Amino acid sequence: MKQPSSFMEIRKRGSLNDCFEKYHVVYDRTKLLVANHWHRETEILYVTNGCIQLTINHKSFVGQPGDIFIINSGEMHEIYGDGAPLDYTAFVFDFDILSFSKHDFAEQTFIEPLLRQEIQFVNRVHTSEKMLDILQQLSEIHTQKSECYMLFTKALLLQFVARLIEEKQLVFVQNPTLDSEKKQLLKNIVAYINENYAQKIALADIAEHFHMSPKYFCRFFKKNFNKTLVEYINDVRIERSLPLLDRRNVPVTEVAVACGFYNMSYFAHSFKKKMGCTPSQYKKQGGH
Repeated sequence: MKQPSSFMEIRKRGSLNDCFEKYHVVYDRTKLLVANHWHRETEILYVTNGCIQLTINHKSFVGQPGDIFIINSGEMHEIYGDGAPLDYTAFVFDFDILSFSKHDFAEQTFIEPLLRQEIQFVNRVHTSEKMLDILQQLSEIHTQKSECYMLFTKALLLQFVARLIEEKQLVFVQNPTLDSEKKQLLKNIVAYINENYAQKIALADIAEHFHMSPKYFCRFFKKNFNKTLVEYINDVRIERSLPLLDRRNVPVTEVAVACGFYNMSYFAHSFKKKMGCTPSQYKKQGGH
């Protein structure tokens, strides 16, 4: 098997002068699956239509229209949309852009502790009209992109952060070092699976790789991912199969093997259980 690399979403956000990006996701096919990943940027996710199941680290949330979530830097997260249509917007930005060159009170008291991750934002935000208004302005500014686009963006993000702080929507990290070590272990496990999903992943092998007994590894995995190892691996394989199923000339059997499913019946069964339709039906929905 390949040795795991750091499985992190690496995506350039705009340009050197633009460390902010908006992703508007409109999904009208069966169910949505975005497997576990992380990025160093902070993400604000705003649901406008449909229902999503969001997992951030080991915590599970249900997002309804009007709900706002924050994914702090480095937090693992996955999104599952149980039925279409779905509509949500994600604002992704490097928190460094909010720091000040002048070391003032705001920098010392709020920005620096957030950058050091001594404090973090709550994942589920208690939404207010003022917060929704800020996000709406962010969306509009990003669409228009005037000459002062990034200046307005930074000002609005600072307003949003200030409102979160004022409303005490913060979590204090009691032991940052221990918390960081555990998060890194979980990320390494995710990386291992994402590097090897196309091959057979035996429980004994992955447990030995992380210096645990198979029994302890199963308990540890279920506690931290809220699903069994087999369920998690199947989710990763199914997510990887989705773009391949949208390719015109790639047969379903070839997709299955490429994603680590060597039994077509098991692939069809697992896919339908998760996505609500068979791989062949999903392929037809895509018009290919």
